[in-house]
Amino acid sequence: MKEQQREYFRMGFDAILEATQIPKNDERSVIETFRDEVYSGGSLERQFAASVYETDLALKRVVGQSSEVLTYLAALDRKVGLLGQLILSQGVQRAQKDPITIDLSATGIGFDSSVAYEFGALFRLQIIVMPYYSLFEVLARIVHCKEGEEADYRIGAEFEHISEGDRELLIQHVLDRQTHQLRRRAQPFNQEHG
Repeated sequence: MKEQQREYFRMGFDAILEATQIPKNDERSVIETFRDEVYSGGSLERQFAASVYETDLALKRVVGQSSEVLTYLAALDRKVGLLGQLILSQGVQRAQKDPITIDLSATGIGFDSSVAYEFGALFRLQIIVMPYYSLFEVLARIVHCKEGEEADYRIGAEFEHISEGDRELLIQHVLDRQTHQLRRRAQPFNQEHG
């Protein structure tokens, strides 16, 4: 796993983070329940995210077909995506939790905290990544808790249990963010040398 971690980029995002520590003696049953949820489709949010991913793939396969059908399907896909974001954003507003800045990759997360997290502790994390309003539920193990620069502590956690669909979507968000940052950096260069 350590070797695999180096293959993934880590990018900063604003997110709403809910972390629940799993008591040591409950870890096995929580892991089994989590796996069952992941393999059975899990929460409504996860099922929605999976269906969006599935329609995105299908839409890419129809490129080159009838342009009217493609235009209609793309518009319908955008509409469904916006509806999902609206529903999730309303849930975020009801939760009344402020977003924080996190570092996120396909294999783990880093964030500031006013509370120390015990090394090796298992947490169930619910992460809503902005501005996508994508919800991820993962089981993560604390790999470090260091003195922070901007907060009391800097926490690092490695994802131990995450659905492959969630991992793929995380990778997509990280790549999108990286592409956006690279384009922004290139704009001044292009304007000066264009």
